[in-house]
Amino acid sequence: MKKKLLSVLLVLVLICSFSAAAFADASASRVYDNEGLLTKEQVEDLDSWLDYISCNYDIGVAVTTVGSFDGKTAEEYSEEFYNNNGIGIGDDNCGIILLMSAGENYWCITRFGAAKDIFTDERVYEMADNFTPHMNGDWYNAAYSFVMDCDTYITLEAGEKTAVNHVYDFEELFEELDAANLNSRIDKIVAKYGVDVAILTVDSLDGKTAEEYADDYFDYNDFGIGKNRDGILL
Repeated sequence: MKKKLLSVLLVLVLICSFSAAAFADASASRVYDNEGLLTKEQVEDLDSWLDYISCNYDIGVAVTTVGSFDGKTAEEYSEEFYNNNGIGIGDDNCGIILLMSAGENYWCITRFGAAKDIFTDERVYEMADNFTPHMNGDWYNAAYSFVMDCDTYITLEAGEKTAVNHVYDFEELFEELDAANLNSRIDKIVAKYGVDVAILTVDSLDGKTAEEYADDYFDYNDFGIGKNRDGILL
């Protein structure tokens, strides 16, 4: 029996560095950095995630930055921009857009069609709590936080999180949204590389070494993909 139980560092690098570029349509752009707050590489990375989400779930998701609202309210500017750029999908123009402005020192999330049912006011407030701390100059991570939360809530709504679980947080180290976010990202790693991935937290190793405990847990729960049971357990 062959198993791949990789080091903590390697697992973290794999999870944190994974890009959705393999799923993306390079011809599409869903990041409109009109204020020039992002690098070319950051725009491409965000575009990859947004394209994956939009194409797989039929929900238009976009991020835009602007220096001025041209005398309009943020909500008016956001809605007009969304419609003018054809971001929405389907008969109900379904989608969501994050508008950020360094010049106006303001942000706005606008929802359309069925996306209003997914992104409730409570969820939007939670998303804002996650990305607004980065709006002091760390614009990429502000946008990235929004994108990851969009992916999490959309896939939660689709019921995928109850079907496949990759995070076994028995020590309760993760917030619910963080665990769901990790699940969403790991789903894409599994789909791309064909390797089972799981994260486990425990408050006791029951007298075993960490390696022994991980090996036993891996076997007991029948982790692994394929005849060699390839997998990663952190």
